[in-house]
Amino acid sequence: MSELDILSAKIDSARAVLEDQQPTTYPLITAAELAAEPTQPWLVDQVVPLEGLGIIVGRTGDGKTFLLLDLGAAVAEGQPWFDYDVEQGPVVILGLEGRAGFKQRIVAWEQDRGRAFPGEVWFGFEEFSILDPDRIEALCDSIEAKGGAQLLMIDTLNRASTGSDENSSIDMGRVLLGAARLQKRLACTVVLVHHLGKDATRGPRGHSSLLAAADFAIGVERQADIAQWHMLKAKDAADGAIHTFELKVVQLPPAQSGELTTSCVIRPVQLPGIARAPRLPKGQNQRIVLSELATLLQLGSGDGEAGVDFEQAVQRIKERLPVDKERQHERTVDALRSLVRHGFVRQRGQRVLPAGNEEAPSTFMEFAPENEGGETEEEAPCD
Repeated sequence: MSELDILSAKIDSARAVLEDQQPTTYPLITAAELAAEPTQPWLVDQVVPLEGLGIIVGRTGDGKTFLLLDLGAAVAEGQPWFDYDVEQGPVVILGLEGRAGFKQRIVAWEQDRGRAFPGEVWFGFEEFSILDPDRIEALCDSIEAKGGAQLLMIDTLNRASTGSDENSSIDMGRVLLGAARLQKRLACTVVLVHHLGKDATRGPRGHSSLLAAADFAIGVERQADIAQWHMLKAKDAADGAIHTFELKVVQLPPAQSGELTTSCVIRPVQLPGIARAPRLPKGQNQRIVLSELATLLQLGSGDGEAGVDFEQAVQRIKERLPVDKERQHERTVDALRSLVRHGFVRQRGQRVLPAGNEEAPSTFMEFAPENEGGETEEEAPCD
């Protein structure tokens, strides 16, 4: 048999295999059959599905990696996370921005919790590209050799897609294809940690297809040692829920040099006021006004009365709005009235008060542009 005959036979054999794999019909079901299917299973109830794609997004230093580590430990132990029920499962975390920070954070977690960090969390620190099918298969092989994973978190997307243009629909499509391969092969949830764009109100940096393709998105924002996470997107659950947490500083054992070092751990806190508001304001002006109003409420009016005067608040805030100067007053008033209508704050007479407790300050954090000086998380104690 000639080489041409051998090649022809191989082509015919491959074609036959492909034809056998092609479906003979396109499946259709009724509404009743759809309703009878099992409900969406959750890894973290109403937050993280058992299988899917998610993103954790925030500015540099907002505490994304601390939140990721806390989530991973909760899933590995099957312990509630911010009062949400959790289905126990193994976790893999790719710390592509370096292992030193993770080591300190784990030591801090163990010291604060008084127990060993769960062994069902596996870490990877070697270079990885979500764009490379061979690297994806190699990672999946390693994970399956450990028994599989229910949650795979990649910190960060930027480090996992080096060389790509995140603003390109084509390159972001390659990222999403890689995430889909991981999800399908491992039957797990894949979470990508990403940064906010320069205009934080527009969500994750890069092409909009990332947020569109995600099953859920968690936004993280921080002011000093108090931060919050909220559901930016939730396909099959209520979005907008806000959860406040403290980045508690933990003193670590001295280094060999004798130098004292610290790290942080996540500690959920329930602050009064609007920390549990049903959702974030959708408008940019409303977010700016609410953030500035939070500061005013925390500082107090100085006149001994609860809350702040409506007109004084407008005068203090209006110059922060990115609109023509002659319209700043009008737009600030409109935004503040909208916040009152939607329950983010309350108004009693001419006083603006936090939602719920009259004496309590707001805990909304200010949205600000992403730092432009690189991608690595800062090395401050709780960054």
